[in-house]
Amino acid sequence: MASADEPKIDHRPKYKHDFYSLSHWNKLYGGTIDFSVTRNQKTVGRYQILFKGTEENWQVESSMALDFKAFLFFPYRFRYQGIEHWQQQTMTRFSSKVDRNGDISISQLQRTRNSTGDPFWQGGAWSLDDKITKETQPPKSAIKVLSTGDQGLSSSLSSNLSNLALSNHYNPSIIGQSLLFNSLSGQLNRIALVKEGIETVYDGQANITATRYRYTGDLKDTWVWYANDGRWVRMRFIADDGSRIQLNCQRCY
Repeated sequence: MASADEPKIDHRPKYKHDFYSLSHWNKLYGGTIDFSVTRNQKTVGRYQILFKGTEENWQVESSMALDFKAFLFFPYRFRYQGIEHWQQQTMTRFSSKVDRNGDISISQLQRTRNSTGDPFWQGGAWSLDDKITKETQPPKSAIKVLSTGDQGLSSSLSSNLSNLALSNHYNPSIIGQSLLFNSLSGQLNRIALVKEGIETVYDGQANITATRYRYTGDLKDTWVWYANDGRWVRMRFIADDGSRIQLNCQRCY
């Protein structure tokens, strides 16, 4: 039970689908979110989100750049670029590119319709080999109708369509979601966010109160922090090599 002094956080949607307009994000974040990235408490890179466009057609551009030496000796370079395309309050498509020391993979998500006009999501991921595939021309086997293998969930993605959550984290409505499209792997993940506690977090200009949530389900060893007004202000995850990666706000206001 929450104490009387614990701040109340209202993440209830202001719009039909729990996803907001460009003007909402510009008001909340000022058009830009900027994080420094640390690995085991040493700065190794940057993560940035930009909101662009008009109320009718707008984009969310995400980028991440990391450079460090793994196992003390081996240079490691990571680059991520993702872009969401929106028409008013509806996301129409998403694409991302991941470069891990020269190994490049592409993910795509597309909102489309079948022959009867019913909407559904299709998406997937593939490795980029310039001799075989092109970034804008995925192999046919890579892009599929999204399904978790459960008939009920599969059906819910292809009828009464709402916006599908992405793993870009800036939208606090992810707290109430059970599915997301993983922008790194191109896979559909089952998730649930569990509230763990209240902490003081720096948002780039002041110390603020934020709530820490832990991902469960297909995403593990991942935590996110949201301010009382819904701003994303911190993230932490454990990498495959056991190192602790943390995103710290430089500008989240």
